[in-house]
This record gives sequence, structure tokens and C-alpha cells, in this order.
Amino acid sequence: MKSWCGVPVGLWAYVAGTLVICGVIATRSTFCLTASDWASWVQAVGSILAIIAAGWGIRYQLDQANEGRRRAIIAIAAAAMARVEEAGERVQSSDPEIELASWYHCSIFDRLIGAFDSAPVHELRSGEGITAFLSMRDKLHFLRVAVERCIAGPETFPPFEEEFRRAREFCARGDMTPLEYELLYRSKLQYLVSNAFSHVSDLRASFSMITTAT
Repeated sequence: MKSWCGVPVGLWAYVAGTLVICGVIATRSTFCLTASDWASWVQAVGSILAIIAAGWGIRYQLDQANEGRRRAIIAIAAAAMARVEEAGERVQSSDPEIELASWYHCSIFDRLIGAFDSAPVHELRSGEGITAFLSMRDKLHFLRVAVERCIAGPETFPPFEEEFRRAREFCARGDMTPLEYELLYRSKLQYLVSNAFSHVSDLRASFSMITTAT
């Protein structure tokens, strides 16, 4: 049932009707009104009720519009989470580099982050929801960077570049076998994968906060 200020509309109508009836009974029993007086009184009461009804209608329309905007904001977050879960599945696959490369395009995150930027976040009902929504926007950017690093591979990740440079020199001199190099590569890739998945987990937490706080 639709409500206004948290109270069902039907209950408001019942209360208003009861008050009007009580007013009519009290007026007729207390005052000896002529037909003209009675008509004027009814007209005055009708005008007051019309003003009240108009005010209620405006408030109800505003509440409905605000609720629609809140639902739109949650829909944006839900659409983002659908993409986040897709990334999470590929990050956890047996070959995350290939899986992510076949799925990823920069426009995916560009559109999502753009939707977050244009959303009327102030329409959310709570400070916690607003904070979670803004946090989710930032974490989408972090996930994007993490996914791109996984696709590029650990050899191009600045903190690992020197280690891989030395490893290639060792391989060239015969001091490191191809298998040892591959194991090094896989261990560093796992670091990047774990970092990417941590952002997926953070986004899940932010989305959960949005849905519960709004």
C-alpha cells in the first residue's frame, strides 16, 4: 500500500473523513444555522479540504519522484556490480591474462564511472549510502587499473621491472632455466590477480552497504 510520511494513504483518508464527519455533527448539534449559513460553512470546509488535498498531492508526487531517482541510483550500482562480477570470474580463472584480455575494454569502465559521476547521489536516504556510492565509484577506477595490470603482465609492473630484467639476464647466461623464469612470472602474476580480486571484494561490500542503507 502507498504511504505518505510513513503512514498508509488509506489511514490518512480514514482519519480525515472521520474528522470531517465529527465536525459536521458537532456543528449541527451546537449551532442553529440557516440554510445560507450552512451552505457557507460547507463551502469553507470544502475549500480547506481542497487545499489539504492539493498539498498532499504535491508532497506525494515529490516523494514518488525522489523514490524513482533513488531506484535509478541503485540500478546504476547494480549494473556496475554485474560487470564487477564478470571481472571477478575472469580474475579467478586458470588463465586470467587471456580471460581478462578477451573481455576487457576501456569503454566498459568509462561508461560505468560516467554514470556514477552523473547520478544524483544526494537523493540517497542516508550518509552511509552516499559514502558507499562514492566509494564504489573510486573502487571501480582501482579495479580498472588492476585489470589493466593483469592484462599487461607482471613484467611491465614498475615494482617488478628490475627483478624481471635481472631474471632475463640470468636466463641469457644460463643461470636461470625457462621453468624457473616461468615460476617467477606466475608468482608475480598471482600478486596482481590477488590485488584485482581484493577490489572486487571491496566493491561487493560497498554495494551491500548501498542496498541496505537506502
